[in-house]
Amino acid sequence: MKKIIFRVDAGSKVGFGHLNRCLILAEEFNKKKYKVIFLLSKSSKPFIKKIKLLKFKFYFLDLTLRKKKIYNQIEDSRLSIKKLIKLKEVEYIFVDNYLLDYQWEKEISPYTKKIFVIDDFENRKHFCDFYLNSNFLLKKNRIKKNLLKPNTKILTEKKYFLINKIYRNIKTYKKRNFPLNFFVFFGMEDSKNYSFRTLKWISNKKLPGNYLFILNTSLKESLKKNKKFYSNRNFKFYKIQKNLYKILKKVDAMIGSGGSINLERILLKLPGIIFKVSDNQKTNCEIIKKFQLGYYKGTFENINQKKFYNIYNNFSKNFNKYKNFHNFRIDANGAKRVVSLL
Repeated sequence: MKKIIFRVDAGSKVGFGHLNRCLILAEEFNKKKYKVIFLLSKSSKPFIKKIKLLKFKFYFLDLTLRKKKIYNQIEDSRLSIKKLIKLKEVEYIFVDNYLLDYQWEKEISPYTKKIFVIDDFENRKHFCDFYLNSNFLLKKNRIKKNLLKPNTKILTEKKYFLINKIYRNIKTYKKRNFPLNFFVFFGMEDSKNYSFRTLKWISNKKLPGNYLFILNTSLKESLKKNKKFYSNRNFKFYKIQKNLYKILKKVDAMIGSGGSINLERILLKLPGIIFKVSDNQKTNCEIIKKFQLGYYKGTFENINQKKFYNIYNNFSKNFNKYKNFHNFRIDANGAKRVVSLL
């Protein structure tokens, strides 16, 4: 049986997006009878338990040098190679990790037929056979200068967006009535606790509508100290889950970050108030702003309570304007297309 390896991490610092898109690909490879295996750092362990990654085999690398300012890719590659030698005959290695680049990939290359890199930045050097970046606005010539293999296949087209297969056959629009149901989401971990900050602003002003939240670690700790919010009938809380479709289909709009969930939001044609919360969201936010796929309002750290109310009011008054997605067509077949290339 052919083996596919994913070297990826999840957790409070890196969030869930990297692992999520690798799981989307893993599902497709699983259908094709590949044996899928995940290699993760120990820092990912708490998060893996939360999402119950039991369908695929996974191993934790015993990395000891993660506290250093410069990440030791050689140590990572040594431990990865040790595992690869035991696994034998690895067809493809997918790497979706900001801490790893061409140095790691060069060390790993003798132990696999092909290396497939998933990245969100354009200025990182890679030594790989396939390169996937969701920023279809990028010119391929700008990417090529950082790819050290001459014939690397570059995938930046919209058709390669990695969206969960559950979105393949669903209705993308429904009639919405006021007051609205909002999904407030700043990432599965939300280490800066923007969800709780937004929750307080909503509560202080008693904004109309219903608001759905993911009970991540930060929000859960804040709610323990502020139990009164549990009794607010306008707030609903959900446990961390692998798939957010069950929540998204219940809401009319979103308030949150420019993370990968926006692909699902856009596919469903859900309007949204969107903020950038980290540098790796720059690509998504550029696309949202350029194609008017949401009410993009810059970096969340620059927002205070007064600004938030102004943004909320403008969004509500002009809601119909943000329902128009200008025929920006995407689908959930990106993972199928990637697998068919290999």
